[in-house]
Amino acid sequence: PTVYKAKVVGDGALPAILTSRTRIRYGQYEKHNPKFVAKLVALTNGQFRTGMIARLVLRDFWTEGVTPTMKQFAEAWVKTTAEHKPRPEGAYLADLSRGEGREGWKAKRIQIAKRAMKELEKRVKAQKSS
Repeated sequence: PTVYKAKVVGDGALPAILTSRTRIRYGQYEKHNPKFVAKLVALTNGQFRTGMIARLVLRDFWTEGVTPTMKQFAEAWVKTTAEHKPRPEGAYLADLSRGEGREGWKAKRIQIAKRAMKELEKRVKAQKSS
């Protein structure tokens, strides 16, 4: 199991007023809290989204024994999101959550990739000829 140092674990709710210096402790990440999400959206110029990347960024901070401020978290989230390269299992899990990740999933994804490549080739040809 993942074990975090006591200093990064929160035993109470987030403060009522959130600032860029508010620290986020394990147990206080509130993706359904509109004020919390709005503050992160503001700190990322409208880019922030809750999800896997947000949880992984926080996990990395907490694993290192660091309780990030909202600003530190927002900056790390922006950087990680920009560097993120989707992995095949992510596509599978996304399809599965929509009820589509069953038999024939790999063949379906191959068809989608082929269509995407044809479209890209078509656009490259069009751009070269103009």
